[in-house]
Amino acid sequence: MTLSVVIDTNVLISGLLWRGTPFHLLKWAEEKNLIIYTSLDILAEIYRVLHYPKFQQYINNQHVSSDELFAQVAALCTIIQVDKTVEGVCTDTDDEKFLSCALSANVEVLISGDKHLLELEQYQFIRIITAQKFYKENVDMFS
Repeated sequence: MTLSVVIDTNVLISGLLWRGTPFHLLKWAEEKNLIIYTSLDILAEIYRVLHYPKFQQYINNQHVSSDELFAQVAALCTIIQVDKTVEGVCTDTDDEKFLSCALSANVEVLISGDKHLLELEQYQFIRIITAQKFYKENVDMFS
């Protein structure tokens, strides 16, 4: 069984740089058990964040460049054309690109660590949950 989700930037970056739950979700994507949908707006944000100086030490520890990590995460994602725009839903309007992507991709789960998204809990048919909750709900399926 394959699951489809949208994952926000902070969870994806966490999965690239550390070995916690988000890392396991990226492994599921590598194993083709998880389809991660994304948009060009989200990829642009990931690229920008991977080049923040505060992450350079963690990137250097992996003996890769920011660009190599970006290519790695981009290769794990399925890029879609966003054709449904969400506006006026989040207190932080920058987060609405994740809802727009999830709606356009017709996925039922948006995985996030962002408090503005998580406080919504649901938007239309999209559940908004943490990486830990998603992992716990599905770990038996992929063990």
